[in-house]
Amino acid sequence: MESEKDYVILRKTITTLSTSFILAYLLTITGLIQQLTNGEELSYHTGNDMAGWFLVYLFYVGTIIAVYGNFVSVILDAIRKKWLPNMRWLFVFFHGILGLINGWFFQDTYVAYYGMAAAMLYACIDW
Repeated sequence: MESEKDYVILRKTITTLSTSFILAYLLTITGLIQQLTNGEELSYHTGNDMAGWFLVYLFYVGTIIAVYGNFVSVILDAIRKKWLPNMRWLFVFFHGILGLINGWFFQDTYVAYYGMAAAMLYACIDW
């Protein structure tokens, strides 16, 4: 029988990979949509560009989520289990608040919003 620690590690790994892939795909599609709304024509190598940007976003977002996101999530999960066992929505809310810190670090409002959305997505998938 698996221990609680093994279950948490497996759950956080699956959540990290799922969130990273979803966000990398959304950011790649966002770049394509911005290119189309600015009136630019799509290049012949649009598929190659999208695959390249997908990998860049996947490694960048995946690293941040794997290091910072998992650290915050384990701490918030422990706090929730100890003091607030019936308030799972608070778990998602605090993930969103702590996801804003990335935007403060880079001094960019959009990065803060993307970080908050990513953190809340992570919490919802983990839930």
